[in-house]
Amino acid sequence: MQKFWFALGAIVVIACMFFGGAVQAAALNYGDIVVVDDQNNKIWLVDPTDTLSPQTISSNDKLGVATHAIINGAGQIFVANAGTSRGILQIDPVTGNQTLFATVGANGLTTPAGIALEGDGSFIVTDSNLGAIYRVSSDGLTVTSITPTSGSDLITGNTPYGVAIDPSSGAIIVAVQDTGSIVSVDPITGNHTLLTTVTNSRDVAVAGDGTLYIAAGSMIVQWDGFLQTLATTPSPGTLYGIALDDDGNIVAAGPGSFNDSVQGKVVSYDLDSSSTTLLPNGFFADFKPVGIAVYATVPEPSTGLILAAAMVGGMVRRHRA
Repeated sequence: MQKFWFALGAIVVIACMFFGGAVQAAALNYGDIVVVDDQNNKIWLVDPTDTLSPQTISSNDKLGVATHAIINGAGQIFVANAGTSRGILQIDPVTGNQTLFATVGANGLTTPAGIALEGDGSFIVTDSNLGAIYRVSSDGLTVTSITPTSGSDLITGNTPYGVAIDPSSGAIIVAVQDTGSIVSVDPITGNHTLLTTVTNSRDVAVAGDGTLYIAAGSMIVQWDGFLQTLATTPSPGTLYGIALDDDGNIVAAGPGSFNDSVQGKVVSYDLDSSSTTLLPNGFFADFKPVGIAVYATVPEPSTGLILAAAMVGGMVRRHRA
């Protein structure tokens, strides 16, 4: 019965978008994939059960050079936005309305790249230009740098991009693009630990058991104490964002280049069958996905944290009662 209502809801969403105009006007359903496009300044909805091309949720207005996204428990989308309107951009998927907060200021963000969500509603944001990590209060009024109190600093001066929170430990996991480092950051002390190095790593998602899944070039890589390449996705282009869905499948997205026209791809990787599928129907012209998130439920982590990965990133939310 649950699958029936899920399928019915997905049909209604697509129907509303297809017949009701360019922008979708409906709440997200579990399993929906949200993709950030910094070529066209759009937020897209991909229904993994349908072969329709991606549909627009929200576009233009304050969007610009947007990268990763997350979804909170209320089904609201939050985007790391590095364009003219810099900061965290909240998008209501029902109306498409955009609200900007945590903007550039005395302690503001210059180039937000990755975004994750903590259990108290605070945001963890990487700034690729400043080479830093910040904690942003849920109202966006307080922006605090997370820096090491001792030990190694593997992020300052580099290019931190995708970010996720490990629900098994509460650690902040950062993909540092220029060094390929995957770094664990203590959320209290800010101390850094190098977990592994993966060339061209741009984003990371974390499973409930702490296993990492990394978007690196055209590869989907797993790290659970040792590295394993799970898949090399179809060309063209590279993967910028990665996330996990309710079935434990990996979804990833990235841009490409073909005949001087941007072509994006969204792929799903089934861990059980080790198979890769293009979603929903292959490559799409004039589509440059740089961040991806799935509206998915997970058991409440023992740490009380909500796992949310960014471009660069995936998302999860609490179970509804």
